Amino acid sequence: MFKKYLSSIKVRIITLTLTYTLIISILMVSIFFYIFQSFLYKNLIRSSEFNLQLISDNISNDMNKLIYFSRWCCTDSTLNSYLSSDDENKEMSFNAFDRLTEEYRNCRSKEFIERVIISKNDGTFLQVVSSVYSGRMNASEIIKKSDFFDTLIDYDGFYWIGVKDNPLASAGNKNTNIIPIIRPIYDEYGTEIVGWVYLGISTKIITNYLKEYNLPADSELFLTIGDNSYLVTYDSITPLNTNYTIKQQLNHVAHNTDTIVTVVTSPTLPKKTIVSCPTTLKGWYLSQSISNAEFFKQKEFYHFVVYMIFVLLFGLGIALIFYFNRTINKPITKIRNKLVAISTGDFTYDSSIEWNHELGDIGKGINLLSENISQLMDKRIEDEKQQKDLEYQILLSQINPHFLYNTLNSIKWMATIQNATGIAEMTTSLARLMKNISKGTTQLITIEEELSLLKDYFVIQQYRYGGGISLDYDIDEDVYDCMILCFTLQPLVENALFHGIEPKGEPGKISIQITTNHSKQIDIIILDDGIGMTKEQITNSLSDQSDTTTSDFFKKIGINNVNRRLKYEFGEMYGITITSSLGEYTKMHITLPYLTSKRS
Repeated sequence: MFKKYLSSIKVRIITLTLTYTLIISILMVSIFFYIFQSFLYKNLIRSSEFNLQLISDNISNDMNKLIYFSRWCCTDSTLNSYLSSDDENKEMSFNAFDRLTEEYRNCRSKEFIERVIISKNDGTFLQVVSSVYSGRMNASEIIKKSDFFDTLIDYDGFYWIGVKDNPLASAGNKNTNIIPIIRPIYDEYGTEIVGWVYLGISTKIITNYLKEYNLPADSELFLTIGDNSYLVTYDSITPLNTNYTIKQQLNHVAHNTDTIVTVVTSPTLPKKTIVSCPTTLKGWYLSQSISNAEFFKQKEFYHFVVYMIFVLLFGLGIALIFYFNRTINKPITKIRNKLVAISTGDFTYDSSIEWNHELGDIGKGINLLSENISQLMDKRIEDEKQQKDLEYQILLSQINPHFLYNTLNSIKWMATIQNATGIAEMTTSLARLMKNISKGTTQLITIEEELSLLKDYFVIQQYRYGGGISLDYDIDEDVYDCMILCFTLQPLVENALFHGIEPKGEPGKISIQITTNHSKQIDIIILDDGIGMTKEQITNSLSDQSDTTTSDFFKKIGINNVNRRLKYEFGEMYGITITSSLGEYTKMHITLPYLTSKRS
């Protein structure tokens, strides 16, 4: 008993679910831990990268405005005229100073310019200072003697020498650091240096943007200008003395390809991850070390999330056990009982096995199968009944056909003796027609025999209509030996005469075309130029609503009768289709299998 219990599907599903859930839980926890750790590390790097890039863009934007201002100083014609003159022209000096002051005031980043000096080679100069107390009578001489003057003025282009002590700082000024810009000024022909421009850029251009920067306690900001590196705080920039050794490059983690991510170590400090973002200024990088405290703080949170995922997955596995028992075991039992009932002949509809899931689809399929079997049995009984009714209708129409046949033969010979050829021909056709009627309509005959029967019928109708109708044939020679049900074409031609051409009140034409593809199918087209049929008439003629109240034999085997006999004999894919246009034509298309008399 216990062994049977262990081999049941229910126990297998429970065991498999528990094992699978446990494995998945362990695997998912491990994967989530690795993904969360990587995601957290990458998120901290990219967050720092974004913040650094924002500050770098602001610094670059302000510095580029100052570079533009220095270039203007080198190219302005008023300043150039002042520097190129040898004499001391006060009016020219005033004009140059006014022009310099005007441009200085228009500069949007002037708040970061500590001092502007426009100096001649002989030491005469103009200056604009940020404070009225910052003026120095010998400012040009002091700058010219500074340790960075020669380096900057001789360099072809802008050269960033880094952060320097302000040589013009007044006593007691705490903010003594500047970033110097010195450029030579050429005469109007660009051949001779007539002076130089000096801009002392305050380091506030960097520190001002850090006042609202959220920097963790164990994180640091660094500024790199050329070969010089500095430690940046909210109010100062100091040279960096610590030597770091690069252990690993992680540039692929950064969002931008220009961002540099390195893992560094030093003898006295722990390992750090440093994110460095370039600015638009050549050789300028703004860097930040990733906060380890922030990383471990978020890591603890992710540990909690991973543990919760483990608990939820395990709890989900337990819940699935009970769910599978309710949604699989019980429905399977009901479906099995229904199949047993069907095997005993109970085809009743059972709505209790139609659930809103996959097993419910199986239940719906079983109900549909049961219903189809029941309908198939009913249809088979109904088809057999209709076939018997059709045979009975034909039987009722066979009123002693042999007696009529012999009588018509006697009338034929009397008409021949009296030289009444029309009566003889009509009687002969009618006799042959009656002889074929006596054979029944379920008999398979060749198309050649069916056409001969149709010609006998049409001879009688030609005498009736006085030659006002014609029947044309277009027959593929390969179909003459093919099989067709007796009295297939005649009812269709009769329909064309009585319901198509006769109501028109004038002569009409009927054409018959028979073709084949020599292997699968025979196509018969009966076309008349009568009054046509409506869609409703076409539907009625192919249904049980067609007129069968008259006792005339050919009315009894009308279009619907022929269509049903063809389907009973050859299958549902064969039969009659009708197309028509009112006042123009009616076309009846018969499809038959390619079946020769030799095969029969």
